Amino acid sequence: MAKNILIILSDLHLSAVQDIGSGHCVAREGFHYDADFSHFIDQLLARVKSEGTECQILILGDFLDFLHTRVPLSESDFLTTTEASSLQKLKAIIRAHPLFFDALKRFTATGFPLSLVPGNHDIDLIRPSVQELLKETIKTELGNNIHFHSWIYHIPGVLYAEHGHQYHDINAYTTLLVPSHTGNENELELPVGAYFDMYLFHLIERVRPPTENIYAPLRYLFNSYLKHPFKLITTFPDVCNFVWAVFRQFAYRGSRQFRITRQRYQEKILSSDAASTGLSYETCVALDQLAEVNNNKMVKRLLGNTLFKNRGDPIKTGYLYPKALMISKVLGSEKKEVPFYLFGHSHRPAKVALDDQSDTFYLNSGTWSSPSYPGSPGDRSLFPFVEIEWENHKRPTATLMQWDETKQKSVQLDEG
Repeated sequence: MAKNILIILSDLHLSAVQDIGSGHCVAREGFHYDADFSHFIDQLLARVKSEGTECQILILGDFLDFLHTRVPLSESDFLTTTEASSLQKLKAIIRAHPLFFDALKRFTATGFPLSLVPGNHDIDLIRPSVQELLKETIKTELGNNIHFHSWIYHIPGVLYAEHGHQYHDINAYTTLLVPSHTGNENELELPVGAYFDMYLFHLIERVRPPTENIYAPLRYLFNSYLKHPFKLITTFPDVCNFVWAVFRQFAYRGSRQFRITRQRYQEKILSSDAASTGLSYETCVALDQLAEVNNNKMVKRLLGNTLFKNRGDPIKTGYLYPKALMISKVLGSEKKEVPFYLFGHSHRPAKVALDDQSDTFYLNSGTWSSPSYPGSPGDRSLFPFVEIEWENHKRPTATLMQWDETKQKSVQLDEG
């Protein structure tokens, strides 16, 4: 068997804004690196051709950013998640990033597989119509090897991967594989984090626009109001809308209907989907239960993040590393443990041994996005990814890498 190379990227956050008058679509904040990505793909294809290796790409969630894409919709609610809005937003993103999608076409034209896992910003990819539109955009006559994985990407004996938002309490979906809104199947569910993302950052921009990326938005907004108390008066209606939206989510998650919905989901949906993951139904239920949200713990965590800075290791004290430990134990109970547990979502690239084991690792592929806040144009030339290699009966290897646009080559990234 030839050597296999798997390239894992995540959190590119391609988005767009569409002009109401002209219909013209341009890239929005988040991703401005279409040319860099194109160069990365060309270098990758040249490398695998010279080495004679098999290659595949996995984009592990938040490839697209439907939440931050603005198009002229007939609905008045900017948080609408109808199927029509998902398709319109995807068309806008495609039109705003032609160079990026041309690069993906060149990759798929080789016949190498491209796999996609949705994240909390592109959960719309769960919809068959959205998948088909994306396939039609990327596929070529020579290559149509495009696959969608709704939750878990699993290579037995090598890799367990998912986006990771299910373990971030504010971004966890009630029923991930069928994330429809309660009482309205035409709308997708919006977890608490979606309201944080839209309302909270809108408030931040109005009160005190940041000059760098924010990892604790509640604390940032709290401190901003302390410095500019009169801004609370001018933004009070938006604060009320934000609080009300979050309250409704908390109330639902504490309701009897929520518990019934979760039970039916595990009994009916997970039982039919387990085979596609290569794991047993019992294991899938155990993994799903790791994502269950406790309202009291969520409130306590949010208050703690608002009032205090985390002084511990940001990787090991975060929400993904501890869950990777638990997932390894769940898979171990079925004797299906793997050496690599990989996530995105946190935007923090990392490779850390699990529980001081020398042969099992937590990895994170980081982000290629860079929000363009005032005073910080988002310029960057280094883009992280994870490269996994395996061949015959040799032990697979995983390396934390980065594309260096300045040097026009991939180089190893410092781990940790």
